[in-house]
Amino acid sequence: MRNGFVPTLVALFLGLAACSSGPSSKVNSSLTPDVVAALQAGPVVLSSLHPQPRGRDEKLWEERGFDKLPSIDDYAVLGATELDAEGKKRILGALFRGIDANDGTAAACFNPRHALTVRAGATRYDLVICYECLSITIRKNGKHHGSTQTTSKPTRVFNAELKRAGVRLPKD
Repeated sequence: MRNGFVPTLVALFLGLAACSSGPSSKVNSSLTPDVVAALQAGPVVLSSLHPQPRGRDEKLWEERGFDKLPSIDDYAVLGATELDAEGKKRILGALFRGIDANDGTAAACFNPRHALTVRAGATRYDLVICYECLSITIRKNGKHHGSTQTTSKPTRVFNAELKRAGVRLPKD
């Protein structure tokens, strides 16, 4: 019995370690494999977004100069930072944990204040995230590529990373 105990224990430990280092099956079923692979492989840019899209209030956009800023999915980018290895680990960990913890709850609004952008070759993925309504919209080269739900818990991690980089956060 002892001869089988050690290999079994080692196999169990390695299995648990493998599971904890990558996205869960819920994340893999929520995000397409190409999105997960791109997030894990490529440099990731975290953006702070103004939560009102261009078409909702054109006058506000012009008054605040949002029309002169780059945009993601018609949301003005207030600032962005390319994540270093540790920042990427914190952000992807929070993103995946948020998706895992969602119980199907979402609200009808969509006022995103965060986005993640990653490139895989010529393909650009944008994850436009609203932690207020608990929804994530995924864009592939500017076109809808899917959506999923999250919890609001990653907000603190995302905002802390933006503050660390000196990126302006939107007003609530």
